[in-house]
Amino acid sequence: MGIVTLLALTGALVLDVSTHQSPTKARLYYAEVTYNAPYAAAEPGHGSIIYNFVVYYVATTDKAKYSALLNLDGAATVWAVIPASSVPAEWNIPCSRGSDTTVWSTVAPGYKHAASAYCDGSFGPGIGKWGQAAPPGCDRTWRDVTSPGPLSNFTSGIAIAAVSPSDIWTVAEYGFWPGGGSLASHFNGKTWAGVPTPNLGAQQFAINGLVALATDDIWAVGFAPGPQALIEHYVGTSWTDVPVPQVDSPTSMLSAVSRVPGRNELWAVGQFSTGTATKTLTEHYDGATWSIVPSPNVGTFSNLLSVSADSSNDVWAVGSHADGKAAETLIEHYDGRQWSVMASYNVGWPSDANRLNGVLALSASDVWAVGTSMALDGNSAYTHIEHYDGTRWLSVQSPDPGLSVLYGLAAASPKDVWAVGYYEHGDADYTHTLVEHFDGSMWTVVPTPYIDKANAALFSVTLIPNTTELWAVGITNDSVGSKPATYSHPLIESLTWNC
Repeated sequence: MGIVTLLALTGALVLDVSTHQSPTKARLYYAEVTYNAPYAAAEPGHGSIIYNFVVYYVATTDKAKYSALLNLDGAATVWAVIPASSVPAEWNIPCSRGSDTTVWSTVAPGYKHAASAYCDGSFGPGIGKWGQAAPPGCDRTWRDVTSPGPLSNFTSGIAIAAVSPSDIWTVAEYGFWPGGGSLASHFNGKTWAGVPTPNLGAQQFAINGLVALATDDIWAVGFAPGPQALIEHYVGTSWTDVPVPQVDSPTSMLSAVSRVPGRNELWAVGQFSTGTATKTLTEHYDGATWSIVPSPNVGTFSNLLSVSADSSNDVWAVGSHADGKAAETLIEHYDGRQWSVMASYNVGWPSDANRLNGVLALSASDVWAVGTSMALDGNSAYTHIEHYDGTRWLSVQSPDPGLSVLYGLAAASPKDVWAVGYYEHGDADYTHTLVEHFDGSMWTVVPTPYIDKANAALFSVTLIPNTTELWAVGITNDSVGSKPATYSHPLIESLTWNC
């Protein structure tokens, strides 16, 4: 679902509240274009109706044209047929686009002039080419969120996933081995609660990736003692270990897991070692069992760090590969039959190492990958962003506020894409969270909360389904130079509307 959705009035998908024609003898079709925040309003003849917070009413006499416009983001169109004379005067008519489209602003608090955004071209993304929708006087701001209490003074957030605003999960690592472990935490909309994962003994294990399908269907991947690939499943009451097909290898691990949209189908990616080489590992869940799917390798070292799919035959995975020289980016694609290596970009190679940490597939012709290009001497690091347009991968310019690394990706729409990571000024003692935003034309740095005299980094970001709200998780600690940290705590930040 994109930034905007179309909301039906309760109990009716199509309404005809008109007994006569408009003065022009043409029916006027309109639909509510909404944000996903509950809003109760009194509707004459219907009692109190819960809206997903109505922001705009848009109307046209051309139903076919209007349907095409409003369905660009994949949302279902809802029609109400009314006479033009019945449009409430308080909605006003501030502008008209073309001969057959008029827009009214609603009278919801703070949104009386919302229609001006449509008129000045800032409305979207469900309406043609126009960009991100923002109610006048409102913006989205990143804020610190109270994070789960650590089991020890040394805990770091690793991954985050969500079912709804009141059903959010994170996984974290805590402590030092042999006394450390992994912990899942659940947010119910008000407070966090730890949910223990299976105890795998005193040897080191970790959860690296997380995906949420439903309240009783959460998956996590990582590595078990050995290390060997690990998959765990939450079914509504507790976490359980899931049988994992293992490669014939002394060590293996999974780094990320992702769902095929709309299906009970998952992909997990990582790496395994043969003793003389490190190779890619891809595993597939068909709704019943997990199986290993062969994947290609480049050089003596190949690993996959992130995976994303927009369909069963369009799956992407990214990471890095090397063969005695600096690491290079690795992008692999699954077409429904097999994995193959795709051509990708490297910046400054071989003096700079390149790695892709995150990938996000929005459609067959819209895929993003992010990571870093880092000098081998550690004195410089730059954000690395690539985009696939359906034909080839292209390097995309992105800002670098300092030594910069990007890890995770999430999007509310193709014109509302977010990447998270961290940066460090060359003369600074600490790292700071880095968030970059793509608005359909360019990437820019977006301010995030500043933590004084502490390091801060974000590793994973997720879109709360059916909203424009994002949550990101990472770590904050006080290590500086050669001084070790005295604490390490999970860091959670959210992007919410500020009106």
